[in-house]
Amino acid sequence: MKSLLINGGEVSGPALDVDHLVRLGGAFGGRHRQVLLGRWSNDATAKARAMALTAGMMSAGTIVMDGGCLPQPVLSLLARENGTGALCTVWPDMVRFQAEDPGWLADFRGGVGHCTLPPESGSTALRPMNCYFRKLAQLVDMEAIKESNFAVRLTAQGAAAEFAAKLLAKFNCRMVKDGEAADAEFTLSANARSLRVGDYGPEMTVRMIFEHILEAYPGNTVLSGGDRMTEEIIQSCGCEYYNCGSDEAGILDAMRSNSASLGGAVSTGMVIWRKFQPAADGLMAMTLILEMMALSGQSMKVIAESLR
Repeated sequence: MKSLLINGGEVSGPALDVDHLVRLGGAFGGRHRQVLLGRWSNDATAKARAMALTAGMMSAGTIVMDGGCLPQPVLSLLARENGTGALCTVWPDMVRFQAEDPGWLADFRGGVGHCTLPPESGSTALRPMNCYFRKLAQLVDMEAIKESNFAVRLTAQGAAAEFAAKLLAKFNCRMVKDGEAADAEFTLSANARSLRVGDYGPEMTVRMIFEHILEAYPGNTVLSGGDRMTEEIIQSCGCEYYNCGSDEAGILDAMRSNSASLGGAVSTGMVIWRKFQPAADGLMAMTLILEMMALSGQSMKVIAESLR
């Protein structure tokens, strides 16, 4: 037990064996009627850990919604769309639990949830791409993107790479390799919570998203890190901005306090648009930049250069 590191809702360490994972799942599941479970990759270790967690949660009578191999923003949206605040994500070196009630940790330390039932039933499969695409279509001109047939160069890993490639295919975008001409170049973080465009710094993502969204949806914003151009964009749209912390929680707290719908961190390229979901989402940012290109008829490079 001492080899496990428990930091808030994140559990890591070499002792993440089947027995520990079953117990963790039982303790977490025992506090929640249903839990959304996802994993960062499709490798054998990730699948085995997900099965052990599922067994533990099912033993506690919990309904397990199986999200499969998905990036964090998609899991967050699925949880909200399906009415559950409990989310469990399997990462290469840890398991992350998200819920309002932290009491499950006391249950785990007390030995509650120990069981070895196989996950043969009790899980519910989801259709994450349909859910995510449908939500995007409510706010973004998807037809304009499809008609543009953009050539896109994408750099990403794991679940972020897999989901982003499928999403771009639904936009009728053509994936190109290094050395080939591209209309847009995107780099997603491993958890898909932040985005970089081309060879520009992370602040360019925030500038482009703020420029695009505030023209159509003016309102209060929050900004982590000083960036003169982003501040000018906000002011030119007649909007107010407030300073905030650099992590996702700090940005969201400031957004709630100041009734802001848009927030960003210039140091990471993280953007939160509450109208879509109250979570950092690089996939959404990528889609908004594609829409910006489609509606303006300009390449990503031309738009970025105008905002330097």
